[in-house]
Amino acid sequence: MKISVAMCTFNGAKFLKEQIDSILNQTLKVDEIIICDDGSADDTLSIVTSYHNLYPNLFKFFKNENNLRSNKNFEKAITICDGDFIFLADQDDVWNESKVENTISFFNQHTSIEGVFSNASLIDENGNLLTDSSLWDNIIYDENKLNDYTEIEKYITSAHSIVTGATFCFKKNCKEFIFPFPTIELFFHDEWISLLLSKRKTLASNPQKLISYRIHNSQQVGLNKSKTLIKKNNIVNYVFKTKSNFSFIELYKIRKNFIRVVSKFRNLEKNYSGKFIIDINEIIQKNIESIKLINNEMKKSNFILYFLCKNLNNNIKKLK
Repeated sequence: MKISVAMCTFNGAKFLKEQIDSILNQTLKVDEIIICDDGSADDTLSIVTSYHNLYPNLFKFFKNENNLRSNKNFEKAITICDGDFIFLADQDDVWNESKVENTISFFNQHTSIEGVFSNASLIDENGNLLTDSSLWDNIIYDENKLNDYTEIEKYITSAHSIVTGATFCFKKNCKEFIFPFPTIELFFHDEWISLLLSKRKTLASNPQKLISYRIHNSQQVGLNKSKTLIKKNNIVNYVFKTKSNFSFIELYKIRKNFIRVVSKFRNLEKNYSGKFIIDINEIIQKNIESIKLINNEMKKSNFILYFLCKNLNNNIKKLK
């Protein structure tokens, strides 16, 4: 068994040493660390070079001639990985020392899965624990509700992205169907891989907090504010029918989410350059049906407000 780590760097010198050290200090050692740098102008290159000099058989370091941006940079790093299991790593987090051992054990216990993501603790720029809540609390992911592959698929294709790449690991065979990564707006590499695995019913979640996820001003994608979390919670409650009554305004905001999802997948359908192994149109149509259902519920909730919003049904026609 060979274990790979795919890490992408870009001006990450501030936190990079702590992250690399946490990967080196695992109870189950990794066999290779692939680092692809996307044109850093700080001390990132010298830091990585120093580790490469210390561990020449462990580190493989690649400097991109042109800035590839996150999706294509991770695609490059994953392509180079030769391990049976591939761990994704951001440049600014900290791995718990048992992350690799725990994850491989999870795969051994669930032999049919191809990928798994975990929970995480939240830390600030100085490494201090931020709150008692976890990463999953902040992205509205409840493992008690989402305990089978069908529920995870429904979440990913109708609610919002739940898989954080920094906690993600998948098997080598996934390289046979995940490339090329999309380059459309707001569709990141971790969401793409998790979408494919969820449709294959081979994506699982591990509730253990296996990394410390760092919150800081310069990160590419951060956690949302409380107001957005309330909106996300309403979306989840609607999708999984954990709440029966919604106000007109709540329904309107939930409806906006489904329109966003349809637009995103429609954009993917039109602009993806590779061969689809899943039915994107099926995802789109299911979400359009949800919009129709919400329209009816809004009509029942407040007949007058519904007809004041004259464009509700017209928007559906535009999505088709």
